[in-house]
Amino acid sequence: MRPSNHDPAAVAAAFERADAIVALEGFVPDAGYRAIQRCVIAGDLTSGQAVQLIIEQALAADRALAAARAI
Repeated sequence: MRPSNHDPAAVAAAFERADAIVALEGFVPDAGYRAIQRCVIAGDLTSGQAVQLIIEQALAADRALAAARAI
């Protein structure tokens, strides 16, 4: 259920600004990150849900890397 004040154009513009800022530090978003952004823009995810998904993905990648190093 989308909040009544959800403005996809404003959310997309905010992501563009944020992406430009983190690009200065060398961050290159992958397809998964972009998919999450699209879901937030569409109103299918809240920003809090998006943050949680990104954290879960990062933790899973860390666990996979640690497992690979243990071999």
